[in-house]
Amino acid sequence: MTHSASTEKTLGFLYALAAFFAWGVLPIYWKFLHDVAALQIMLNRVVWCLFFLVIALTAGKRWGEVRELLRVRKAVLLLCCSSLMIAANWLIYIWSVNSNHMVEASLGYYINPLISVLLGMVFLKETTTAGKGLALLFAFAGVTFSMVQLGTFPWISLSLAFSFALYGLLRKLVHVHPFIGLTLEALILFPFALIGLFLYARQDALAFGTDLRTTLLLIGSGIATIFPLVCFAAASQEKYSQTNSVTRNREEEPHATPETCAFDLWRTCPTPPCEFTRYRSRDTRRRRSFFS
Repeated sequence: MTHSASTEKTLGFLYALAAFFAWGVLPIYWKFLHDVAALQIMLNRVVWCLFFLVIALTAGKRWGEVRELLRVRKAVLLLCCSSLMIAANWLIYIWSVNSNHMVEASLGYYINPLISVLLGMVFLKETTTAGKGLALLFAFAGVTFSMVQLGTFPWISLSLAFSFALYGLLRKLVHVHPFIGLTLEALILFPFALIGLFLYARQDALAFGTDLRTTLLLIGSGIATIFPLVCFAAASQEKYSQTNSVTRNREEEPHATPETCAFDLWRTCPTPPCEFTRYRSRDTRRRRSFFS
């Protein structure tokens, strides 16, 4: 393995680690909003996530890339699917945390890496060594034992695990900058979020604006959402399942590296020269590459 590949692998692991650490402390954040309905929290999360992404993209003058992406129909379709997966994951997770189902929710994220590895092997033709396979078998045995110990069918755990594993796979298939992809996902969900919040307002059940603490927490949900998702997407962009999950063993791919695509959006982060040929619509096939 070259020094560059080793560095990229390490950075991909660190991005994934940062993402999962942030998700690990998020339940504390949602507990502060336990009086607000899970659906309403999720709707606010979409709105304020988009709000801060708009600021970031405007500061970085990156809206041209969003418009370019909108011209690629298959990419937009994949992002529509990924937006549904992440919205479902958000809703189930917030509900489970605020309804005192933390054990089931936590188990879901123990199951998730195993499903991510499986999807990577099935859809992306990733391979693993005998030692890594043995580690996966031990992890599978531990997860199975935990599910049996629950005593009930772990629908919360499995819903969270599958929705997020599918989200990671879909984001891997669409090679776009994490901020750009997340912005389009938020744009797709935004009209539905507005309709939902409007219906809450008509019933005088809107939590936003009732008191300063709740309002600030709902606004902050946008930042709490963006940080781990961008870290995860940066790790996914580099090497999908086995870097983000447990292990990985895959050839390098000619698109964005982690060090160029996470945090300094508007200064140091070039748009990835992605392999978008397979996603081009008829009217864009003449272009040599998606971002060229």
